[in-house]
Amino acid sequence: MEKSYETYAKKALMLKHTHKQEAGKIRDTIGQIDSNQRLSDFGKREAIEKLKGEAGNLNKQFSDSIRGLIRQFCKEFGTSFAEDYADHSTDVANALKIIEMCGSKLTAELLHSIIEPLKGSHKAMKMIYDVLTIKYSTFAPEVVSILNERMGTTAEINEYLDRLKELEAVADCPLLSDYEIINAGYNGMVRFEVQDRTTYAVCALPDTMMEIGKQYEALALKYPQMFTNYIPTNEEIILDGLND
Repeated sequence: MEKSYETYAKKALMLKHTHKQEAGKIRDTIGQIDSNQRLSDFGKREAIEKLKGEAGNLNKQFSDSIRGLIRQFCKEFGTSFAEDYADHSTDVANALKIIEMCGSKLTAELLHSIIEPLKGSHKAMKMIYDVLTIKYSTFAPEVVSILNERMGTTAEINEYLDRLKELEAVADCPLLSDYEIINAGYNGMVRFEVQDRTTYAVCALPDTMMEIGKQYEALALKYPQMFTNYIPTNEEIILDGLND
């Protein structure tokens, strides 16, 4: 057993390694073409054009594979809000009545008690949140903290969501790998080589997945109502290994 984000990181690393190996084969073939004295410059160019097609296919295959992996990862490590779909109309009405009575003098303890019955419904919590933030401008810091935690608007949650959006944006790039064959010769010489123009975001993908996974794992302990993806603890992984 291993943590799912570790599995994703290993898959990304394996895809990178396989892609690099295949690109290496193309690089070796280019070397053979360059050193083949029987081939004219025209013959070399013709052979290289065929290799460019292979390199293009290789880039597309890798891009499609890594794009699918990123999107699957982002889907699994996205956040969701609890929604029990129960009728909370009475609880909401009672909460709003108390809020109306207390106004900006509402305490953290009282807020916690009136929203406790609503913790299973993000929709109901949103109604309370909107009333408090629109109607009243000042509250004790503790009240604001509880509101933000329940609504998932804390700085650390926002930071996580921004990080996830950045990774999602990587998947939207048309080409995630670009091994390009160029003529590096000069003064009329013909000398082809492979240049790796793969973006840093793709090169760093395994590390990024590990970092986001660990961040999710830490947030899940504090905000289980939003971060619901199960990740086994280190102790569970050790015990599972002993049972194999």
